[in-house]
Formats: sequence, structure tokens, C-alpha cells
Amino acid sequence: DPSKDCAWASLWAPRCDAKGEDGVLASEACVESCGTCETFGQNWMELVDIAEYDGAADSFHFQDNSIWIQDVRGSRNFRMSASGGHYNYRNKVLMGLAQTRILNEPPSVTPKDAVSFALPVVERPATDEAILMLSVLEMQALLRQGDLTSVELTTIALDALAKYDPEFNMLEVALTDLAMDVAAAADVKFAAGEYDSYIQGIPFAIKDTYDVKGYVTAYGSFEFLDNVIDDAESPLVTYAVEAGAVPLFKSTVPQLTWGTANWNGTVYSCLNGGYAAGTGNSGGSSIGSGAAVCLGVVPVAICEQTGSSCQAPAIANGITTIIPALGTFSREANGLYSMDSDRPGLFCRDVMSCAVFFNYMRGTSPGDPQSRDVPFVNPAMEDLSTYSIGFVDNSDTSAWPLAWDTPLKGQRGNVLDALVASGANVTVADDLAEFLGEAPQLYTDFQNSGMNGGGSFQSFDWYYLNVEGFFESVFKYGADDSVSYGPVWQGQNFNNHKRHVGAAATAYLDDLWLHGYVAETAMYPMLEALPDVVVHFGQSELQGRSDTSLVKRAGINSVHIPELYWNTTDEAFDEWGGSKPADYYAKTTVSAAMITCESKKYEMYKAIAVCNYLQETLVEGGKLVSPYIEVVHEALKTGDHDLDCPYDWSLKKPDYLDGYPEYLRAKVENALEKNVGNVAFCDTAIYD
Repeated sequence: DPSKDCAWASLWAPRCDAKGEDGVLASEACVESCGTCETFGQNWMELVDIAEYDGAADSFHFQDNSIWIQDVRGSRNFRMSASGGHYNYRNKVLMGLAQTRILNEPPSVTPKDAVSFALPVVERPATDEAILMLSVLEMQALLRQGDLTSVELTTIALDALAKYDPEFNMLEVALTDLAMDVAAAADVKFAAGEYDSYIQGIPFAIKDTYDVKGYVTAYGSFEFLDNVIDDAESPLVTYAVEAGAVPLFKSTVPQLTWGTANWNGTVYSCLNGGYAAGTGNSGGSSIGSGAAVCLGVVPVAICEQTGSSCQAPAIANGITTIIPALGTFSREANGLYSMDSDRPGLFCRDVMSCAVFFNYMRGTSPGDPQSRDVPFVNPAMEDLSTYSIGFVDNSDTSAWPLAWDTPLKGQRGNVLDALVASGANVTVADDLAEFLGEAPQLYTDFQNSGMNGGGSFQSFDWYYLNVEGFFESVFKYGADDSVSYGPVWQGQNFNNHKRHVGAAATAYLDDLWLHGYVAETAMYPMLEALPDVVVHFGQSELQGRSDTSLVKRAGINSVHIPELYWNTTDEAFDEWGGSKPADYYAKTTVSAAMITCESKKYEMYKAIAVCNYLQETLVEGGKLVSPYIEVVHEALKTGDHDLDCPYDWSLKKPDYLDGYPEYLRAKVENALEKNVGNVAFCDTAIYD
């Protein structure tokens, strides 16, 4: 700033306290030249080369030659203190979110009880399986008609869970007693003609990163099965139960939320037998929730997305997901990956089932300063002729997460035809970025600075309290007294413990503040220039066609619905070089072709309205149901299909299997003999 003099610059000298080779403080040179201190950024941001830490091949932890070791050591010491031990994974949300403010407030707020839904005329199906495949509103109609009780519906759902879980591995923490108590209370109200909500008496599943008071939150690790939460509960759970919904169980997650397995092993898709997380390294962590909705165990389940964790399981299981804009769902009492990227969402088969649960789960809570009450209406009642809709055919997308590309580019004109038939003002473009508003200078400067929302915003806070804290303090990986040298399964945790540190905590927070500021003041106006809804065939957040990190933080609503299933091994696609995932069961090599609807931050109902219209118009029966559930189930029961891939830690810790539960030891020993080197993605590599 040319208006400032050296006296002003000297006020900032204490920060510039790095010593040069001659022993002279850099701050002296900084003041003396009245210019930029060359070491200021290096010292303040503490840019660390990967080679400077954790260099030992057989160590999970850090070495004392790190230039930021005092920060790490202080963090460790705090967590080991009497009071600091209570500051764990889920507590990040209590303080961290206060660091970045929401500057763009909702234009209005709709009370939850002001939104009503039309109940269909429905007769009770003849089989339990058919009952479970009903929509939320169909179930609600049967409950109010007296043709079904909540206890009966909950029992049917629990029976389905017991039938499928041994093979599909969707159950992480049982809530059976709680579920039956809530169902019984709902039936008392139904009998009295009292209706609190449209989700009253209906079961749902909860991803096991969300706290349920009085129950364990295990985060995918058997070492954490004693983590009973007595003092907190996720508002998503609280609000749903207050509305009468039945919390059926807590669903499986990969260890610390990225991978394909928890401690029990792989979670499978009921569409194709592949990873419920998504193929390859897609790693969508809401794996149990996705499998449960695919199988019909519940009509709705909670997911959460940092990068792929709702969209990847949705396409892997051929189901629908809604991912509301940041702040629409509270993140209090929930283990997070990233403060500025994590977005809770929902899985369902038909999008209106998600919409009904969304209405009662949305809203602010004291523990999440970024949460907001928002406007909402019944999406099914929207007049689409008043909408502006942008459309792009990006069926050949090669973006991550994987398997969204199809050989159908130019062949899905029925979607565009349906949009035009709705009466909406439809604009077709070649690229999603064409719909964004003009980039202000602030956005350009931010991008040119090199600090453009890269991995540090999603990973450094994760490292401090999760990788470093959990791997070392809780799981004690690599230590003599550890149960295991490392995770049980390859795919239990994709997070490399050596990749998550590049700055001090102070530098990370400074980056976070800047990132939030640019998102709120530059990206938000760019997103506000979008049409009411953008429809395409690619991944969330406009398929990454702009700065994905800023788009997430500024706020966008994403809805993904499956339009059709296509066979990746059909001879018609022999010449196509796109996604043909190797993890699919050989007799069910089908993928879902998805439709994506996205809308502005405070207009969730518009994205749902358009995708609901497309689902009802283009999909027979208004939803897809996997035709291969029993085929995949039988293959898993017989062992004809098995993706479990264990780590062999015997060279590091010869007795590592002694710490496993007996059933798990037997499962690992069998998979070591059967699968390593023989199954896709199951190699002999050691996690080092």
C-alpha cells in the first residue's frame, strides 16, 4: 500500500520474526526496506515440504525434525489432558464454524408446519417387500388410513435389515429399542387422529457420524465402539424424531469417512454388487445409508457430502439424493471432514420422499453458527412454466467421482424434450460455466494468487483432529500396545496419514477466513446469476466447472436422480472407452444414468421440483428399484462375489490378528487366502 510508510510497516514487524543465515531478524530487513518481507509468507503460512515430516517408512507418526512440531505436540498434550480429552472429532463444529460467517442471509423463512403435502390414494401391498418400496407419502397414507401401524412398519424394516445386513454390511450401531419406542408413540397418536407431520411413524437411517443421544458414534472403527454420546444429538435426528419419524439404525461408514469399508468389511451396492461407496477411489462415505435405501430397508437415510459422499453412493446404488446448500441442515453434533465443504443430505428412491423429510430436518441450531432457517414449499405444487432452466448434455463427463460418464451423449434428448414440454424457459449451453455470472475482480485475484480453495481447506482441519488425533491417540496405530498396526481392510480408510499437513493451524484459519470471504462476496453473486435450475448429467457443484470449493461454501443445492440403468458390458458399448467398473458382480454389470438438478442457495425446492417432474415424467412408476437385489444377495451369501481386501500387517506386527474380535479374525484370514492378488483392487501393497 503506497499510502503507508515505514513507521506503519514496523507495526507488523513482530510477525516477521524469522532469522536469516546471518542471524539478523527478517523483520529488521522488512522495516529497513519498507517492502515485502520475503520470509513473511514462509514463516506465517509455514509451508512445509512433504519430505520434512513423517519420513520413516514404518511410522504412522511425526518425527521431531518437523519445523511445526511444537504445534503438533501442543495439540497432543491438550487432548491428553483431563479436560482436553473431551475435545474430539465431533466437537470441531462447536468452535470451528464460528470462524467463517454467513454474509448472505435467506430472503424469508417458511415454518415447517406451513408446508403441506398431498397424500395419494393407496392400497396396502400384499407383501412386506412391496410395502418397504413405497414412498414416504404412500406409507403415510397407509398409516393414517389405519391399514398399517408404525410398529408393524418398523418391524418389517428391522426384519429386512436382519435379512440383508450379514452380506451387505449396512448396520453399524443398532437403535432397535429406541425405534420401537418411537413407533409405539406414533401409533398412539395415529389412533387418536393426531398428525404431527407427514413423516410420523416412518423409519429412517442415520449415518454413523451423526450423534444420537445415549448411543455410540463409531465412525467406522471397532476401536471406537465405546464412544457413547450422552451429552449431544444431531439436530437432524432431533428434529425428525420430534416430528414422529422412527430412527431405525445408524448406518455404516468407512473409517473416518472416506473409503469402501468399515471394520466389518465392504459395503455392497444392491444394484450391481460393486462398492456402495462408488467405484474405484470415489469413496462416498455414506455407504450404509446408500445400501439401505437401495435394498428398501428404509425409504430415506441421512448422508453427508464433502466431495463425493452422497453423489457417489447414489449412482453406485441407483438411488436418488438431495444435497442442500451449506447451512440448510445443521452440522452440530456430527463428525466433519471440512468446515467449509461438508453438506448433510438425504438418500431416497423417489425425490419427494427426500423432500418431505427435508422439510422437517431443516433449520438452525445453536451449535452451528452457519445454520439458517430457509424458505420452502411443496415442490410438487410448483408451476414450472414460471421457471428459467439451463440445460447441458455432459453425459461424457470424466470428472470425479467416477462412473458418471455414459456412452449416451446425444441420446438423452427426452430430458430436454420434457423440460421444454413443462413450459419453462429453457436455455441450452455447451458448458455449465456459461450459466455463471461474470467473475468480479476479487474472484480473479483470488484465483491468480494460487490460494484458490485447494485441498488445504478440506484436509488440514481433518488432519489435526482425525488422522493425527485418532490414528495416534485413539487407535494407537504403529504403537506396541495397539490392537492392530493399521486399519483392517484396504478401503477402510483412503486418507493417507502423511498427506494432510502443510500449514500451522493459525495459517489454516487465515486461509479459511479468506476463503469464506471470497465465497460470500464473489462466488455467491456469480451463482445468483444462474437460471432458477440447471439440469445436466454430471456430478455435483456444476460438475466442477468452476472453483468447486468456493461453490460449496457459497451455497448450491444439488439433486441427483437415476433415469435409467444401462449395462456396461452390453456389446453395443464394446467400442466405448469409458467407465466399465471392475468391482461390479459379473452377472449384474449395470450402472445408473443420472439426471442432476441444481439451484441457488436458498431455493432448494426449485431443484427438487424440476427433478421430481423429470422423475415422474421419464421413470416408470416415479422411481427405479434395482431388479438385481436377490441376485447380488445370493452371490454374496455363497461367496461367488467377494470384494473384502484385508491388510497383512504381519511384517510390522506379527501378532496383529490377536487384537481382533474372533469373528473378524476368521474373516480376515479367509480373505487373505482367497482375495489378495485375485480380486480387483485387492493387491499386496502395505499401507506405509
